Amino acid sequence: MNDILEPDILITAVNNNIDVKNAFAVLRDKISDEYDDNPLYANKVSSNAIVIAKKIINANLCETKIDFYNYKSVHNFIVKNDLYLKSDAKNELLNNFK
Repeated sequence: MNDILEPDILITAVNNNIDVKNAFAVLRDKISDEYDDNPLYANKVSSNAIVIAKKIINANLCETKIDFYNYKSVHNFIVKNDLYLKSDAKNELLNNFK
């Protein structure tokens, strides 16, 4: 059975919150595209965006290119997107492996 998204995540999605936008960019492995669209506005991916991305996956709402439970997948993602990730986002990504 799929998890259900909490109302606060749905509200942030409706309000086009940057963390929700970044969460979908993480799931699609298209973070650099977000930065290419607006290079003057650099809003790095936060741990909150990673948490939201995990909840979106648990609710089975989106296909993903990253497997949050596979170290190699997470490591490759971090190496590829290091420039776009805040340190707390990297910690959140690696949380399952500590």
